[in-house]
Amino acid sequence: VGDRWCPHCASNAAGCDFFGTGTCPAMADAAVNASIVAGVAAAVKKRLNLKTLLSGRYLKIFSGSAISTIERLARHPALGEAYEFDIDTPHREVLSGIGLNGYTKDNAVDRVGDLLDEHAGDAAKVAKLELLLKLIKAKKDVEDFQEADGNIGHVIFIWARLSQVVKAGGILHKVALSSGEEGAGVRGSMSATIARFDVSESWNCSEVMNYFYIFAYVFGVASPIVVGQFFQDCFYDVIRHHGYPVQVGYELIVILLNKVDESLGKLNLSNVCEKVHFNSAITQAVHNAQAFFPKLHVSGRLGVKEAAVEWNSRFTKGAKRACPCFNLNVAHNASVLRSDGTCMHDHICDKFVSNKGPGGRCGGNHARVKCDNPARCEEEQQ
Repeated sequence: VGDRWCPHCASNAAGCDFFGTGTCPAMADAAVNASIVAGVAAAVKKRLNLKTLLSGRYLKIFSGSAISTIERLARHPALGEAYEFDIDTPHREVLSGIGLNGYTKDNAVDRVGDLLDEHAGDAAKVAKLELLLKLIKAKKDVEDFQEADGNIGHVIFIWARLSQVVKAGGILHKVALSSGEEGAGVRGSMSATIARFDVSESWNCSEVMNYFYIFAYVFGVASPIVVGQFFQDCFYDVIRHHGYPVQVGYELIVILLNKVDESLGKLNLSNVCEKVHFNSAITQAVHNAQAFFPKLHVSGRLGVKEAAVEWNSRFTKGAKRACPCFNLNVAHNASVLRSDGTCMHDHICDKFVSNKGPGGRCGGNHARVKCDNPARCEEEQQ
């Protein structure tokens, strides 16, 4: 309408009436995609749709098989839960479950055998199961979706896929449908290998993050507002305030995305930085970065040695996080100190307690290791 443009589809989507009725197909499709990924019951039979949300060049990043992979990872049973299907389970859902959480074709065949015995007197159900059996046997063998540290979820799969696109030097035009190396260094749609970038390629990390802004929204993982705050907390703040190199911030993102996938829905991009022991995650990120790049100089504090900054006995009252060094009764290190030596965290107890609701912590003027709160507990309250 004139020089006004729909903020969702740039007025390109067929049927967009944002300035009339306030509706846009892109808004509706984004909501449906989010419900699919979230496992909303009403969306079980729906499929992820990107066509109204992206222009043609970006649609090439995720092939149809890669999009199906994301659906499978989002819908598959949580780690530790047995996958099961019955006579009413759609064939597509059964086939999608093979290869996830160690569920093999042999497992599926055995289950069909059990169902055949159970429904032997019903010709229609037997015919349906026999067709399913043929489909299972015809299905190409696939590897489990795994990274070095275990089974993965749809969030880290999206990140891995985008990192491979950037590593290959641009948007894919052809993607293999099975596991294995692709000519341009990009693995097939079943792959979850995360690309890494050395110091000379540091700007590539930002490109992966930019793609993630787009596809986290498109696939219903999180809004750009949530993603932006997540990146600020775990990437830009770690570089600006802690002085770590880009590679440490990148590894921290990977660690936290894995924690979101492994949390069985308890963590998301808006709360993961609050819920995890953040300094422990940074320590692991430093270790990972040095493992991938042994010559990487990681000292923190913008190249100043940690010993050059000493705690001045002051802390930040009312800060968002409790100080891990105070709570463990150990010396303050540079990762928790500002340049003037003030601890950037509050000196309060971070011990979980049972009388403050979900995620409640003690908050007393003592360390976790000395907590005597009668309501203290070892597990976070849900």
